[in-house]
Amino acid sequence: MIINSINGDDEINILCNHAMRATLIALNNEGRMTSDEVNDFFDNHIAVLVTHNGGWMDWLKRKFGKEPQNVVVVCKTYTHAND
Repeated sequence: MIINSINGDDEINILCNHAMRATLIALNNEGRMTSDEVNDFFDNHIAVLVTHNGGWMDWLKRKFGKEPQNVVVVCKTYTHAND
């Protein structure tokens, strides 16, 4: 996975991605995902911290609850065809 840009604290977001990778490895160890599925998921997703006063929080609050809270969001990444 190559991360070109992340909004927010890069150190925290790197740790979020390590946590996501650890979760995927645990799913592989339990037989719920194959190694190829783990690698594919990790190569095509990113985990980022969204603070309670961050950019997406109004949307998340409308969709998932009434009180603002810090959350970790896992997003699918996309590559443009001409990149």
